[in-house]
Amino acid sequence: MIDSVIGKRGAVSFALLKSCNTAFLVGLMAFWFFAPLRTVHADPIDVIKQLYEEQRFADLAKVLPQVSQSRPNHPAVLFLQAIMEKDAGRAAQLYERVAALQSEYADQALFRLAQYRYHLGQYDECRQTNVQMIKGYPGSSLIDDAVFLYGQTLLAKGEIDSARAFLKSFIKRYPHSPYVDVAVLDLESSQLWQQQEPQTVSDFYRIQIGAFEVHKNAQQIADRMAEQGFEVEIYPKERLYAVLIGRFLTRSDAEAFAHQHRHQFDFGYHIVNLRDR
Repeated sequence: MIDSVIGKRGAVSFALLKSCNTAFLVGLMAFWFFAPLRTVHADPIDVIKQLYEEQRFADLAKVLPQVSQSRPNHPAVLFLQAIMEKDAGRAAQLYERVAALQSEYADQALFRLAQYRYHLGQYDECRQTNVQMIKGYPGSSLIDDAVFLYGQTLLAKGEIDSARAFLKSFIKRYPHSPYVDVAVLDLESSQLWQQQEPQTVSDFYRIQIGAFEVHKNAQQIADRMAEQGFEVEIYPKERLYAVLIGRFLTRSDAEAFAHQHRHQFDFGYHIVNLRDR
């Protein structure tokens, strides 16, 4: 004979079970198994992230001020505050704070900061910010955006020959970028394609940024410079491997470009022309 029904919270006699109606039993079982459960509250950071991802900006505007009071220095809070900020200068300050924290939003913050500086006409500062983003976050989905914007600063400053080499390199390296068509139009509108080019590689001036006995060492430097958007080539020179940047029609163009980017050349530089070798 069954005397009881087994349960972790005690035993109920078989006689009691007989005397209870179904509704009572259902309620009793619900109390036993669900009473100890507590309500799980979502992390407010996750909430604002989801609102941003779903582009529910009206709801984000209501929730964000509350979250910012409890988590004022969290990268997600700062980044979303910058997104929602109507004052561009204030937003730029917030992006700088996000970038300094090196969080998951740092690459986005740096790119938006570069855009802000570009629109202010601060082209040198825009370049520096783009280089920081490209070097620091080579796996970012915004790499082609940053590289393309870098090329736009060359055009904006009237560095046509440098822009020409840069845009051609961009089209070759990022053939599937949404900016490719714009890059081609920039070349055409600037009449860059119409400029007569030397017929051989040796007619170009190059920026040599290093020469190494070991090819692997030269390749490492070349790869790093390529990630920053430079057109790079390794050229065998006697028993050395020279790392060359760009192709320029004149020595003065090469000198101007090298001087502009000299802080990125760890081993210094000098201008070379392969036909002189």
